[in-house]
Amino acid sequence: MPLSGLPFLSPYLEKWATEYEEHHTTRFAGGTVIPKASIGAIRVDCLIRIIQPRRFCSLYVDVRLVPGANPLDIREELIDLISKNDLEGEVELYLHRPGYEGVGAEGLLSQLGKAHEAIFQRR
Repeated sequence: MPLSGLPFLSPYLEKWATEYEEHHTTRFAGGTVIPKASIGAIRVDCLIRIIQPRRFCSLYVDVRLVPGANPLDIREELIDLISKNDLEGEVELYLHRPGYEGVGAEGLLSQLGKAHEAIFQRR
């Protein structure tokens, strides 16, 4: 999700990412999913003209989704983050992949456990 025009967003985004982790942690029979959100990249307009003021800054935020999460809801959370902090910017969905829950994977998990034990001589 590129966030354009937001040079001062980082502290707010870090706080949001921590809250995102806490609010979207999901427990399943096979374990707990703790989704992460972080700045994946930052892009500024014209890097070859150092003395000119920057017109825009894009932050690419990597937000991991839990099973059943709607990426449009996450987009709305980021839009709220911008507006609540009196910042200007846009939030665009760049790419999203749904989270999955492994159902019926007990046999696979059992075999992975045995392989781990064989390789590392411990559980």
